[in-house]
Amino acid sequence: MPTLLMDEVLGASLTDRVFEIIAQAPGCQMRDVAHLLPEVSLREVFNAVRYLSDSGQLKLTCKEEGVSLVLSPCSFN
Repeated sequence: MPTLLMDEVLGASLTDRVFEIIAQAPGCQMRDVAHLLPEVSLREVFNAVRYLSDSGQLKLTCKEEGVSLVLSPCSFN
């Protein structure tokens, strides 16, 4: 059974759109990204964020005022 790439499962355009939103608003929260993409579910946004994080394209950090995640594009040298 062939393994599907995450982009094939999520659709490359969703992953790209999530990354672009985060790149334009570093430090935004997951709910902010989901709010800007009302046509997709929070689970789909979470899966795109997880893929970007697992592939090293995104850094996830926790804010002091709670357990919510803050998204920041990683810098590449």
